[in-house]
Amino acid sequence: MKSTTEKPEFVIRSKDSEFEDFVESLLKCERLEGKAVIGIAKAIVAGNNLSKDQIDTFIKYGLLKDNYVEECEMCLIPIPWSEMLYALDDNLCDHCRNVIEED
Repeated sequence: MKSTTEKPEFVIRSKDSEFEDFVESLLKCERLEGKAVIGIAKAIVAGNNLSKDQIDTFIKYGLLKDNYVEECEMCLIPIPWSEMLYALDDNLCDHCRNVIEED
C-alpha cells in the first residue's frame, strides 16, 4: 500500500499500479474534465510514457483540481492511492472512516 508522500510527478513516471488504478477509477467515475486531461489519464492507465508538459497538465488540472487529498484530516497520515477515491468525499483514510462509522 503506497502513500501519497511521494511527489505526484514521481508516481506518474514510476508507473505505480495503485496510482494507475486510481486514475482508471477517476475516468470511470467521470471525475476528470477536458479532452487533454482525459487523454493523458488514458495514457497513464495504458502505461504510456508522458512528456513533462503532459505530467504537469495532469497534476494541475486532473489531480490538484478536486481529485487529491494529501492526508487524512483526522489522523494526518498520508492517504494511500488505493483509498484516494473514497477520501475525495470525506478527506478520511479507511481506518478513520471505519472508526466514525462504528460509532
